[in-house]
Amino acid sequence: MATKRQLKKRICCVCGDLASDILLASHLFEGVDRKKVNEIVNEIAALQEDALAKATFSFDKAVKDFESPAASTMPRPTPSSARNSANAPWPSSSR
Repeated sequence: MATKRQLKKRICCVCGDLASDILLASHLFEGVDRKKVNEIVNEIAALQEDALAKATFSFDKAVKDFESPAASTMPRPTPSSARNSANAPWPSSSR
């Protein structure tokens, strides 16, 4: 995927195609439980909303909140990188 926009479009297209195929099949074949079809289509819609929500996120700070624009691109320390070397999962070079 090149961009988040393309990812979101693909998610919508795949979910829409899946729902339309299920609805088309339910009209073409006899003996299909309409309630079950509606449940499946609703589940697809919920999965689409969930996938789109996971593809969209926001940072806790905007560029204007930093001292300089360059400071906004600097990596921030994470709790896992702040471990001391005694707790590190890899062997230490001093041993």
